[in-house]
Amino acid sequence: MAERLRAIGGYAAARIKWFDEYFIAGANGIQQVVVLGAGLDTRAWGLPWVDGTVVYEIDQPKVLRFKSDTLSRRGSQPAVDYLAVPVDLRQDWPKTLRGVGFDPSAATAWCAEGLIPYLSAADQDLLFERVAGHSAPGRRLAVDTFSASFFDPEYLKRRSEKMRRLREASEANMSPAQDLWFIEGRLAVLTPRAGTPPSP
Repeated sequence: MAERLRAIGGYAAARIKWFDEYFIAGANGIQQVVVLGAGLDTRAWGLPWVDGTVVYEIDQPKVLRFKSDTLSRRGSQPAVDYLAVPVDLRQDWPKTLRGVGFDPSAATAWCAEGLIPYLSAADQDLLFERVAGHSAPGRRLAVDTFSASFFDPEYLKRRSEKMRRLREASEANMSPAQDLWFIEGRLAVLTPRAGTPPSP
């Protein structure tokens, strides 16, 4: 189980670094950034953006509101011109995006980090059609996805069996998950690093 968690952590760290470098490398000549399914991404707050860049984050209203409220309570402000675009990607998000000032004729960096596996093939096609229809020359698009070998039936069967064994081993050798959640212990670790956290 520990090996599996290390692998997941390593993948997440590599993915974050890759997308950070994508934005930093593409900064010159890009006036707009659109983060599709932004979730809790905080690059608008933390990356060194070129003056004049606008970052648009698209996600469900409650997700963007939670992130904004949490960061505001911490006194964090975006490091770039930032516009939340509160709309579900299953709706007409291009219309909402244009409505807050997005210019389809300007060079844009698009980002779909961690999004594609959650979309059906038809929804993926629609997403990319909409991105292409709102992209000027010089555009960039970064996505992460699994290779075709990930979906090989034999691989999926082996992976499913391995996950079953891991679940059984963890149930036999570990306390129930709720026993591992000691909020006081987490506060002792997090408070010196992040300031006083909100009350649980």
